[in-house]
Amino acid sequence: MKQDAANVIPKELAEQEVQSWLDFRQVRRSKRKKQKDSIEELVELIEDGVISLDSKTFEFKQTLLFSAAGKKEIIYKPTVTAGEIQRRLSGVDNMTGHKLVSSYVCELTGLNSGVVLEMNSEDYSTASIIAGFFY
Repeated sequence: MKQDAANVIPKELAEQEVQSWLDFRQVRRSKRKKQKDSIEELVELIEDGVISLDSKTFEFKQTLLFSAAGKKEIIYKPTVTAGEIQRRLSGVDNMTGHKLVSSYVCELTGLNSGVVLEMNSEDYSTASIIAGFFY
């Protein structure tokens, strides 16, 4: 991604934002160690201006590189219940890893699966990284 100097967030600030999000979600140390690579990717995504964190609501906002169904950005809620995920997965046949991730992205963003499936692979990769902290 071509970076505009005005859109680059200092690494230290990006790391603080990711840590505050993990703290808010009460992610255990052991899970943080297991997801070290994903945490580093979140930091880079913030540095590059692809995602930003609302410090009051702890919602991530993703600025899409390519619009999907007319959307240019999407918001991820910071928490999800097991019941919400179960309801989302109840109608999914032949569960695959891709369908699982898509279902989590749909639940976290409130988007329908048609919008998520229209996402460019780079945008979907970002969505997958965020969703990975919820399962």
